[in-house]
This record gives sequence, C-alpha cells and structure tokens, in this order.
Amino acid sequence: MAITINNTPATHSAAYNQIVFDVSSNNTANTGFNFLIDVYVGGVRVNRQLYPKQPGTNKLLVDLSPVIKNFVQYDFLNASAFFSYNTNSKAEYYVQFGEAYTDASGILQLYPDLARSPSSGSRYAYNAVFDFEDFSKNAYANLDVASGFVLQDSNMKSYCGPNQLKTVTYFAPNTSIFGPNVRVTQYDSAGVQLATNNQSITYSGTTYVYNINPKLVSGFSLNANTAYYIVNFYNNVGFSEVVLASYTIYVDNECSKFETYRLHWLNQYGGWEAFNFKKVSRQSIQVNRNQYRKMLPINYNTYDRLKTNYNTEIVDNIAVTSDWVSDTEAVGLRELFSSPVIWLERGVNDFVAVQVTETNYETKTYLNNSRALHNITANIEFSYNRYRQSL
Repeated sequence: MAITINNTPATHSAAYNQIVFDVSSNNTANTGFNFLIDVYVGGVRVNRQLYPKQPGTNKLLVDLSPVIKNFVQYDFLNASAFFSYNTNSKAEYYVQFGEAYTDASGILQLYPDLARSPSSGSRYAYNAVFDFEDFSKNAYANLDVASGFVLQDSNMKSYCGPNQLKTVTYFAPNTSIFGPNVRVTQYDSAGVQLATNNQSITYSGTTYVYNINPKLVSGFSLNANTAYYIVNFYNNVGFSEVVLASYTIYVDNECSKFETYRLHWLNQYGGWEAFNFKKVSRQSIQVNRNQYRKMLPINYNTYDRLKTNYNTEIVDNIAVTSDWVSDTEAVGLRELFSSPVIWLERGVNDFVAVQVTETNYETKTYLNNSRALHNITANIEFSYNRYRQSL
C-alpha cells in the first residue's frame, strides 16, 4: 500500500475558496477501492470520508473546503483590550490519507493514516474568500504574505471618534516567531509629529486583532491636537528595523446635529472595517400580527374584544445616511452591503448585531454621478425581533 501526495494547498488559505489536494495510490485496482480521508482541526479528527478515484487514473483531486470552513468563525468582541490573538477566525488543520477496499470475503477493510499533509505541524485556513478572478492557490502570497499585512481596505480612509472602537487585524505568516512590535505616531493637521509610543507583543500565531481606537491605542492618551495617527507593525532584524505594514487612523472630532451611527463589518479577507453614518437617520418599526376572532358573547358589551392579536412581532429598522463620500469610499462601502456579519456600535463596549436589508448597491463616483457629490443610505435591521403580549 502506498499513498502519494502529489499537490497540496498553500500553507495559508481562505476557508471559503477551494482547498485542493491531489493524491494517488498504487492499489486502485483492488475491488471496491476508495481513498480514505481524515480531516483534523486543532488536532482532533472532525471528518472521515471515502472517495473513489478519478475515472481512468489512480488519482483523486478533492476539495476539502466544505469541511474546513465549518470550523472558522470570527473575532471581534474579544478586542476590548489593546491586543488579542485571533482564536476563532482561523482553523489549524492537517489531513491523513489512507485506503479502503474489500477483502476476499467482501468485507470493507480500512487502512487509514498512510500519508499525512503536512508531514508535521498544520496548515491554516482563515475566515476569508477571494473573488473568482482573484483566487489562486497562492492568493495570500499575492497579498505579500511573506512580510505580513493588515486585512483592512487600504483604499478607504479610516475615521474614528475619541470614544469609538477601531480594530485592525494583522496577518503574520511566520508562526515560529513572536508577534510584531507596534509603534503609534501621532500628528497634527499640519503633519507635525506630536508623540510616538511603542509596544512589544509577546504572542505567537498567525493573526492578531489590535484595538487601535484613541482610548486604548498602546495604552497612552491621545494628544488633544492629534488629527491622525499611524500604526506601524515592525520587527527588529539585527540592528535594522523592518516595517511590515502601516495603517492610518483619522481622528473624527467633527460634531453633527444628527446622531452618529457607527457600523463595523467583516470584510472578505477576514478583517474588520468601520464607518460613521453622520447625517439624518430615521428609525421605524415593522409590525407583523396574527389574529383570531372570538365568539360573540350573549349580552355583549361594546368593549368586548372580538378580533384579538395573539402574536405581535416587531422588527426594528434604522435608515442611516453618510456624509459626502469619496470615490474610494464608495467602492469600499460595497462590502458593507454584502457582509454576513455587521455590528452597530452604540457605546463603549456596547454592540448589537444588525444586517443591511438592501439587495443591491450602485457604486456612484463623481464622474458617473453627473459630477455631483453624493452620500450613501443604508437600511439596517436588528437581528432580533421584539414581541408584545397576547391577551
């Protein structure tokens, strides 16, 4: 018996794209032959499947993403401190390949664990997906995986109020070293440097969440004149400092006569975006009722209730509106309308799950909108329903 692993996924993969293994065996001529595949996540076997070989070959080409993607979730609410290690948004997995075929008496015989991929350690799948034209086996490498990167949209300016949450998810592919150092440098509106603070991270892993809102950033107070600050992730290599990734936060101190609604959403790479909707908003409710009609009593009174509501369900909605948006913001906000996970920030450490109800989004720019500025309106619906009494 011999299993050969011909081709494997990259070390780092998006869980919602194909995770393909190519294996072969020299025993495929045996009666009732099947490849036996065991998937291990976190060191625990979570799935066992039998697959026949491809017709006319001794090979099997199999996509294991339908199994592995069930074991990735997301990390967001764990970012109440400055730094936290992602525990949910990735799956560490390996695969054992074996054989199964019937013996002379027709009984199925299993021969597991003949080949392992990787031979030691694990591969990593993340709560991410690449679009059809962007996906390849090495899609993460195309994002400069060698040195690390942030999983946010770098084309969209990030604004954050003094009491608002802002997280950055940093991807560090080298799991054998500790996490990168972090430097936060504050600047005023003229670009003059006001303060610099450093923080060392002593955790190892592949993805991290940094809470870089103004009240928690590296444990220091934000200067009153700070207009923006730059977060640099870096490592010291010998006597040199190597900046791995940078992210800029603009401090949003602008007052609005309308209530500000801040939404956070999961982007397609597994990072978190945030945006303030600062213009007029409108709250509404949708009421769904079920009724039955009571029997008319003898000697009834006018206050007797005949039509009676026995199930009243209330759905809360808010129509939120942005300020004028730039062309890059108009493109970046597309992901809000397609994201499966959205949070409404209502205060310090106070979040509620919501969803956007629109099923289409038109990407307007200055040129295709008759050279006019425009804003974005989104209708959000709370993920829970409220109910009234039944009498």
